[in-house]
Amino acid sequence: MAEERQTRNTERTRRAVLDAATKVILEKGAAVTLAQVAAAAGVSKSGLIHHFGNRDQLVIAVVEDVNARAREGVLQRLDLS
Repeated sequence: MAEERQTRNTERTRRAVLDAATKVILEKGAAVTLAQVAAAAGVSKSGLIHHFGNRDQLVIAVVEDVNARAREGVLQRLDLS
């Protein structure tokens, strides 16, 4: 059960960081710092690095996440009949 709780926290933290990074990048541009994203997400910079490794990996994850959400939105509205 503790392992399940840890997984949920990891997923929640990752989601919070991706959401915050998307918002901060839209507001400030691609030159955003990890410290800015960490502050917006309410996590430490080392916590952010634990999930994404470095700034480039975070930006790639944001692009992939935005793409996946857009794709899901299109597929939900697509009428295949």
